[in-house]
Amino acid sequence: KWMSPETPNYQNILNMVLGFGGIQLSQIEKFPDVIHQYVIAPQHDTKSLVATKTASRRMYGLYKPEDRKRTIKKLLECAVRATAEDVQEIKRILDVPLTSKPRNLDYLRELLCATGTVKDHKGRVHKDRTLYQIFLGARDYDVESEKKIKVVDGLAEMLEKDYFSQLADGEQLREEQYYGQFPKGFEEKEKERVANESRELNNTLKVITTASDADCQQTMALDSFHGYDLRPASWADNDNKVLAAAIYFQKTGEGLSCKFRGLDGQVKTKVIAWDQLPPVPNFIDDLNKEEIKELYAPIILEQLAEPDQFYTPEQIQQLKALSHTTVTASQDDFEDAWSQLQEYIKSIAGPWINFNVLKALYQFRNYLEPKQVYTTGYHSNPELFKETCELSDKNFELFGNDWSSPKNVLCAQKLLGLAQRDLTACELQLWAQGPYRVLAGNKSKRTFLFTCGGGSILPIDSAGCFRLGYNYSGRGGLVKRAEWLGVCWRGASVALDFLCQAKTSAQQRLCCGLAINRISAQ
Repeated sequence: KWMSPETPNYQNILNMVLGFGGIQLSQIEKFPDVIHQYVIAPQHDTKSLVATKTASRRMYGLYKPEDRKRTIKKLLECAVRATAEDVQEIKRILDVPLTSKPRNLDYLRELLCATGTVKDHKGRVHKDRTLYQIFLGARDYDVESEKKIKVVDGLAEMLEKDYFSQLADGEQLREEQYYGQFPKGFEEKEKERVANESRELNNTLKVITTASDADCQQTMALDSFHGYDLRPASWADNDNKVLAAAIYFQKTGEGLSCKFRGLDGQVKTKVIAWDQLPPVPNFIDDLNKEEIKELYAPIILEQLAEPDQFYTPEQIQQLKALSHTTVTASQDDFEDAWSQLQEYIKSIAGPWINFNVLKALYQFRNYLEPKQVYTTGYHSNPELFKETCELSDKNFELFGNDWSSPKNVLCAQKLLGLAQRDLTACELQLWAQGPYRVLAGNKSKRTFLFTCGGGSILPIDSAGCFRLGYNYSGRGGLVKRAEWLGVCWRGASVALDFLCQAKTSAQQRLCCGLAINRISAQ
C-alpha cells in the first residue's frame, strides 16, 4: 500500500528493485521495509527468498520463506475441506501472483506444483500431494444435472481453466500431476478395492440377517457408549422407537422421568428427583438446546448408571479407548484388541452376551479404517455407499418393514453411516444438502450443514452424541423422495448412481483433454 502504480517513478523503482543488476547488498538493505515486503518478496520463489534471507541479518526478518510453506500447507488444508469459504481462500492465494504487477508466474507455478502432506476429516493422510492431486483424488469434478445444468463447480476444472492455463507449460504440469495421481494400473487397484469392501459389507449383512431382533437391540445397547442424545418422550411412543443411543425424558411430579434401553437390550424407566438436578428455568423446554444438553447429559448419565444396566462415565472412557484400539488395529492385532474390548464389556454387562453382531460391526469398521498413507488413486469408494443404500432398501421388508425395527435401525446407524463416513468432503457436502435437491437444479452450496433439521455432517465425530457410523447416519434430504418411491433408500441410490456417473464422465473428460493436448503438441 506504501507504493502503487500511481507513485512517481514507480516503474523505475520497480525495475531497480527487481533487477538486482549492479546493486550492492548494502544498497538493497536501505530500501524501506514495505519495498521488501510488498515488492521484492512476492516476485521471488522460495529458493530465492532463502538465499536473500541468509545474506543479511536485517533482511533475515523481512524475507520469510517459511511463510511460503505455511501458505502451501493452508492451500492443502483448504483443499481437503473444500467448503465455500475454503474455495474463496484458495482463489485468494492463487490470485496473488496473477494480480501483482508484473505478474509473477513463477510464484503461481510454485503454488500449483508444491507438494505437501495433509490429513482429511476421516484421518486419511495424503502424502506429498499437490493441490490438483487432492482435488483429483477427492473426485472434486464438475457435475451436471439431468437437464445439463452445472450444479457443482468442480475444483479440478477450476484449477485447469483459471490457473494452469496461465502458464506456458501449464498443460504439461497438469498432465504430470494427473498421471502422478492416476498411474498406470490404478483402475485395477480401484476395482479390487470396490470388490473387497463389497465383500466385507455383505459378510456383515449376513450376520445381521441371521441374528434375532433381540440380539440386534442388545448390540446397539452395548455399542451405545459412543454417545447419548437427550430427546423428549414424545419421540418414542413405543418401545421399538427407544434407540440405544438416546435417553427420552418427561416431566413428572416426582422428577425427570427417563426412558432408556439397558445393556440387556430391554427398555427401562427411572425417575431422577428434581433435587438431584441443577435448577434451570424452563428446564424441559430448554433440554433440546445443545448448551443445556452439554450441561445436563453427564449428570443424567451418572444418575442412570446402575450395575448391568447402564455404563458409568468411567466405563465409557475406558470403552472408547478400547474401541479406538480395536478399530485402528492392524489385521494381525485385531483379534487381540477385540478380545480385550469383549472381555471388558462382559465384566460390565455379564458373560452371557451374544457378541456375533457386534464383532461383525467391528470387523467392518476395522477394515474401512485408513491405515496407510494415500499417494495415488481415489480417496473414497462411493460405490460402497450406493451398494449399502441398495441392500438396505432390498432388506427393508425382511428386516421388519418399519423405520424403527431393530435391524433397520442398526443398518441405518451402523452400516449406512459407516459407508457415509468414508466419503470425501465434497461428497459429504452433496449429501448434507441432499443429492436429489442438487440434481434437481439447486447448485451445491459447498457446506456441511444439513438442509433439513439443522446440524452438520462434519466433523464426523461432532459431539458426544453424534458419531457418524456409530450412532447415526445422515439422510441428506432424501426422505420425501424416498417416500414418493414407496421405499427407504431407492431415492438415495438413484441419486448416487447419477452422481457417480457424472463424476466418472468428468474424470474421463479431464483425461481425454490431456490426450488431445498431447496429440496437438506432436
